[in-house]
Amino acid sequence: MSTLIYRAPSASFKPACNLVIAEKANFGLAEKLTALNLDSAINVYKHVAAGRTEVATQWTEADDGAVTQHVFAHLTDERSRNLGTVRSDLLPELVSSNIAKEGDVSITLVLNNKDQVLAAGNALSKAFPLYDQRSSTKKLKDRTVQVSFVVPEEVSEQEYAAIQNCADSTRLAAALYDEPTCTLNTSTYLERIKKIAEQYPTVSLKSWVGEELPKAGLNAIWSVGKAAEFPPCMVVLEYTPENAGDETLLSLVGKGIVYDSGGLSLKQTAGMVGMKGDMGGSAGCLAGFEALVKNKFPAKITATLCIAGMRLVRKLTKTMTLSLLTLARLCISTTLTLKVEWFSLTVLHTLQSTSNLYSCSTWQLSLARSWSLPERNMLVSWLKI
Repeated sequence: MSTLIYRAPSASFKPACNLVIAEKANFGLAEKLTALNLDSAINVYKHVAAGRTEVATQWTEADDGAVTQHVFAHLTDERSRNLGTVRSDLLPELVSSNIAKEGDVSITLVLNNKDQVLAAGNALSKAFPLYDQRSSTKKLKDRTVQVSFVVPEEVSEQEYAAIQNCADSTRLAAALYDEPTCTLNTSTYLERIKKIAEQYPTVSLKSWVGEELPKAGLNAIWSVGKAAEFPPCMVVLEYTPENAGDETLLSLVGKGIVYDSGGLSLKQTAGMVGMKGDMGGSAGCLAGFEALVKNKFPAKITATLCIAGMRLVRKLTKTMTLSLLTLARLCISTTLTLKVEWFSLTVLHTLQSTSNLYSCSTWQLSLARSWSLPERNMLVSWLKI
């Protein structure tokens, strides 16, 4: 796990890698990097500034034998009117491809002005995800990554703190988005939201869960998620700072479908990939809400999160499970193999309104008029869970 810290350059921090990223025109600010102990490697940046290479690397050895890697990387200044003040879209890859997977790291962004600082710092945080279940990553040791900015005007401690809060929230949103629904279902998602809200005395939370939704008139979210294993819920977070008026200045609304099977319009294989991220809207709203709270936004804010899992049957947590189960059981009889696909679709569409397989009565299955009564009865018994 990488601990990301935004602060001014510090000579006391001894990283295994120094990464300096700048547009070519800004490498002239290298004299401001004295706190990074780059004296023996500073001449390397000239090759990047001259356009001879995009990345230049040099290793230095201290008196105590410690070896430090120094990397100077070019950040292109080519951008359209839609790309903002800095090429933040390139920063995550530029960082992750030029640092080692282990060891403390110091990253310095040399920018034109303060207008670029927040966008660049926030984008850089994406290179250090909080959620990563790869076995190779779990073997890595924890480390500290220090991020600093060099601009003509000095970045204050207060500004560093604000950037830190925004970056932490960006990593939170990304982690929620990356986590699969087998661990981040509607119930666990609600618990995590409550833990976040409990940290701030200025934040209140109200939620409606399961059958509380239709009683409160929230029928739409109830209809979407009532067939899932875990109940849907509606969450409203409210931030009220001191001396705030009664009027809400900002309202955030986020879609939180932890997994979207497609419902009646059942998604095909390609459409299922990435459906764990259908709750990304709510993750962004939650993280943005927390960033505003941390940075002490001066007015009242609300965040409404609509959380549900779009499934087809309460006893199965994945649409794929139902399809494979149906296929496996039907293929016991080779004579019915050609009818598997049609029958699966018929049952799946029926389940959207019935919510469980026991409701698939014989008259519903009689649509398959070419099947004999024993075949239909056999299918019903096979499909009961």
